[in-house]
Amino acid sequence: MSETLANLLSEDRVFEPSAEFVEQANAGVGVYERAGEDRLEFWRGEAL
Repeated sequence: MSETLANLLSEDRVFEPSAEFVEQANAGVGVYERAGEDRLEFWRGEAL
């Protein structure tokens, strides 16, 4: 594989959402924390 193509396989940039986008979000930070603690229980609760 060429070096140019190999460079495309790794992406470390982070693009923060705009304030307007964050204000309209349906899920807050707590959702990610709960899902990270126990993903199966999180999705079980979301499904009910």
